[in-house]
This record gives sequence, C-alpha cells and structure tokens, in this order.
Amino acid sequence: LNGEKRAFNLEPTTTIQETKMKIEEQQGVEATMIRLIFNGKNLADENTIGDYNIAPGAMVHIVLNMKEASEFKRKKPKSSR
Repeated sequence: LNGEKRAFNLEPTTTIQETKMKIEEQQGVEATMIRLIFNGKNLADENTIGDYNIAPGAMVHIVLNMKEASEFKRKKPKSSR
C-alpha cells in the first residue's frame, strides 16, 4: 500500500475476498478497507481471479476504500491522559 510491488500465488479459482484476506495477513490492513482494481475495474468480492482473466504476473492495484477507512478511524478508541 506504499507503492511497493508484492507477489501473490493465486489460483484462477481464488475469490477476490480470499485475495483481500491474504493482503490483510501480509499488510495488516483490514480486508473490508481494501479495494482491488484491474484494468480500470473494481473487482467484486464474490468473483474469482479467473473471472477477470488475471494472468500470472499481472498488476492489480490495491487501494484503500476511503469510506471504510474513515469509519474505521472514527471507531478507534481515544487514549486518555
């Protein structure tokens, strides 16, 4: 999420939701806050890598869903001093 490239070993049957979960494990960003974009299209959670014809080595962009991120920030407890 900081401009670095990451490689994931995914099968054509891997869902987009499963892909987001792998990103969450590696990057520590909640899957609900992640949007994946390939060829200018937002990828739907219920679809698979194969549904979008994403080939090995293809570039999929990971962006934060700003609505989810702002709600997440509001839910954080404030520290007391």
